[in-house]
Amino acid sequence: MAVDVRDSLQKGSHPLPESWAWEWFTDVMDVEGGTQPPASQFISQPKPGYVRLVQIRDFESDGYLTYIPDSTRWKKCSTTDVLIARYGAALGRICRGLEGAYNVALAKVVPNDRVKLPFAYYLLTSNYFQAPLMASGGRSAQSGFNKADLGVIALPVPTIRAQQAIADVLGTLDEKIRLNRRINGTLESIARSIFKSWFVDFDPVRAKLDSCEAAPLSADIAELFPDSFEHTPDGDLLPTGWRMAPLNEIAEMRNKSVKPGSKSEQLWEHYSIPGYDEGREPKRDRGESIKSGKYVVPENSVLISKLNPQFPRVWMPNPTTRDWAICSTEFMPFVPVRRNWRSYLYELAWSQSFQTEIQLRATGSTGSRQRVRPKDISNMDVINPGDALISCYSELVSPLHHSQIQNIEESNVLAALRDTLLPQLLSGNIHVHDAEKEAAKVL
Repeated sequence: MAVDVRDSLQKGSHPLPESWAWEWFTDVMDVEGGTQPPASQFISQPKPGYVRLVQIRDFESDGYLTYIPDSTRWKKCSTTDVLIARYGAALGRICRGLEGAYNVALAKVVPNDRVKLPFAYYLLTSNYFQAPLMASGGRSAQSGFNKADLGVIALPVPTIRAQQAIADVLGTLDEKIRLNRRINGTLESIARSIFKSWFVDFDPVRAKLDSCEAAPLSADIAELFPDSFEHTPDGDLLPTGWRMAPLNEIAEMRNKSVKPGSKSEQLWEHYSIPGYDEGREPKRDRGESIKSGKYVVPENSVLISKLNPQFPRVWMPNPTTRDWAICSTEFMPFVPVRRNWRSYLYELAWSQSFQTEIQLRATGSTGSRQRVRPKDISNMDVINPGDALISCYSELVSPLHHSQIQNIEESNVLAALRDTLLPQLLSGNIHVHDAEKEAAKVL
């Protein structure tokens, strides 16, 4: 007769509220592994008869969209499905929100009628699931987990009514975080479209050249643009009076080092690479947990990645940052030579021409370890339209960037409250009504 290893294990370490129960993962949920189409079928643009291939990295960025021929062979997920990352550094990451065919690095969670899917998402992000999964998956992160690993994970399962209430209060916080990100995406699109119009497409100059009105510019702003073009010594066509000049005319790099363990009781804002998985919000680490050298994030700075393939990583930290934030040494902290130029510097670093130039300067034997030298970037030519236009653009869009930073800060508060409430709600130590009151204070 087969022996169930679970017979020798304790389901839970503390009592639960009445009508709740400790349950083994596989008694209340199943998982369905993904499928892996051949790379030869991948395309980067949507096409009739194709479906999106959902990969772990897609939950961080839309920068690597992949589509494959639709087929009943592929395992599919909807935006409401809950997925678990199975391999490597992302092992145990709980994902949702994308639709398509998910690959073998993901497994879809399929709860039975004793667990509601929205509640399952929060339950699986909790330490009740994450700690034992990491203990089992840590034996071989690349081989991932299997159903036997999941079968010995005990989870607290409330009543269906309690599950719904818990998911609702935590979901309200998450929905506000998602709203903040959507708003930030709109604000960023506005700032970026103005930059492209002014400094890439030269729309105001072309409008003057064609004797057209460059709507919606005010007369004062329109006056700052020339009405003709000229060739640079390198043969480029630029608005008259503009020039290509080294980045260090616009910003200087400041890389003050922080040694591991410095100010061990201090709570640092920690900007890291890749880092972007929560809408560009930084991590928070105490000094004692910092195990390698970092840079202090200067006040009024812009952080630019020097690591390939992470070049499209540009961060604008909170403008009040001073001696309480650090960043990975894979960032280059640049500070504009004039305080009110930061918005121009930020959008310049995100521009396609800047990103292309920085990639051309990468050195190293492999893509994962290619880096640029900060000195090369400081000396890299960028477009310089003159002090007046740099100031004008920055002053025009800085309120948009300020709103973005405020939204990120609010999201940090909401996420911290969610993470505080989650274990308390799942253990039954706090009633949902009390959690709702706490949430109402920050919403």
